Amino acid sequence: MLAKSIPGRQGRSFRLLTEETAVKWRIPVGPTSADSGGSTANEFQQGSVITPSSGIAVKAETPQKNEYASGNSGLVPLLGVAFDEHTATLDECQQSGFVTMVCNRFAAQTKQFIATNISTSTAVGVPLFVGASDNAGKLGVLADASAGDLAVGYFLRYSGDWIEFMWFGPVIGQKA
Repeated sequence: MLAKSIPGRQGRSFRLLTEETAVKWRIPVGPTSADSGGSTANEFQQGSVITPSSGIAVKAETPQKNEYASGNSGLVPLLGVAFDEHTATLDECQQSGFVTMVCNRFAAQTKQFIATNISTSTAVGVPLFVGASDNAGKLGVLADASAGDLAVGYFLRYSGDWIEFMWFGPVIGQKA
């Protein structure tokens, strides 16, 4: 499919392909590093995996099954993909104070992925995980995951600096 023919919202680093199945949720954002008292921990780009934390949206790291089994709520965390950019250089959330998080099942394209292990040879249907540390908020494959990490989607296609994926969110049964 050519970029010109892709339906849905077009962004600089995220394209939603199946708008009719996506659920959009608005979450407050924290101050960016350009704001007084802000930090880069609150910043993310379109297509980054985000989660609510202490009342604001932050870049997510892969949840692990053991974090949501005994001793915790037993629920998987609310994860979604940022529809808007919230950085010091471009803040699409500044006026409203909210980011739109896309969740539920949907297909999309993103530039927010860990490029070291995803290429044209990556097989369709490979589970995707959310990176940690420097790769927080980015999608990666099993080689980027740790034991017990929960998968959040499936890889569909690699296209240069974009990947196409099917999002289903964290599921306890799908783990590294």
